[in-house]
Amino acid sequence: MIKLLDVKSNEARVGITTYGDWTSIEIDISMETMTGAFLLKKEDPFEGFPIKWDISSGDEIKIEIANQTVLTGYVETLIPGFNTVGENKGSSIIIGGRGKCCDLVDCTHDGFSKEWLLQPAISIISQIASEFSITTTSDLVAALNSVITIPESFRGIPGETAYSMIRRLCDIAQVVPTEGYDGQLQLATLDAFNIVIDLVDEGTNVLAGYLIQDDSDRFSDYTVKGIGIPSQLKLSSQYIAPSGTGSDFTVPRYRPKTIINPTPATDGNCGDMAKWEAFKRAGMSRRVKMVVDGWTWGFGYPWPFNAITPVKSFRLDALGVLQCIGAKYIYDKFGNRTELTLAPLDTFSPSLILPASASTGYDPGFIPKGFGLITG
Repeated sequence: MIKLLDVKSNEARVGITTYGDWTSIEIDISMETMTGAFLLKKEDPFEGFPIKWDISSGDEIKIEIANQTVLTGYVETLIPGFNTVGENKGSSIIIGGRGKCCDLVDCTHDGFSKEWLLQPAISIISQIASEFSITTTSDLVAALNSVITIPESFRGIPGETAYSMIRRLCDIAQVVPTEGYDGQLQLATLDAFNIVIDLVDEGTNVLAGYLIQDDSDRFSDYTVKGIGIPSQLKLSSQYIAPSGTGSDFTVPRYRPKTIINPTPATDGNCGDMAKWEAFKRAGMSRRVKMVVDGWTWGFGYPWPFNAITPVKSFRLDALGVLQCIGAKYIYDKFGNRTELTLAPLDTFSPSLILPASASTGYDPGFIPKGFGLITG
């Protein structure tokens, strides 16, 4: 049975039982991590004994905001307690956990299939996830990209997690493995159909903003090497020692990076992965974090992730349209707010929909005004 944790109006409720109001709430969903996470805390200064909650570690739960599911997963941390002295006298409980895809992140793949021959990436990913009772879906572009067939065979490395295997396949297909609101695996790119009409506006609904500039994970030249597929009929270098390159010409100094992908590949596969790395890392190096008032936008829906969002901030000199890649819903003594993480639209755009300039590396012209002033 799925137990409902409803944080509507900050009310601490499990199923139909109400326990007053939460003291603090953090619910974090993001395209940067395979699984969402939550941490809820309830303090009652008038009770000397911990309240008996109808919830246990390991319970399957669903968290809703404004009657919309934002996370489906499991309770992993449960800490009831009490304090009889000092200012914090009373009882308390902390409830924490992650989305259902946490099992993919933590566990090694030990399913029936150990090797897949000439199968599409989406088929292999679906089979790996299904071992953990997780289904796999895709947005339109991700669905088109993930039908790419892995050359020859694909197999896991001893001790490798399910997430690592899925990530290797996603790098070839140029898609991002994320967790949907229902706890299932979703292969994503830029969801051009998920558009937030509300403007994230410094003069209207923004409480705080940060422009994150971090070039520590960017490189000027990327080389991806895969596993060769030698045979009598395939003696060319691309099958014996496949490799491909990509460049980020906005990195001002020589910073090479070689990535070993232990997956059968051709020169073309490796070249696509190298360009994908250049775009991802360049996009992630320039992010905006905006803290907006409340948890919902204009139509009463919770702020979503993987959505196209217009942004306006004169202090950060940012004006344009960005991709919301993460949302953290927060409640504490300062009230309800949402921390949005926003990145350039082409951060997770695969080569299938990249403009022609993608072949020469990352183009800073695709990012908002404020970003262009500080690139390179």
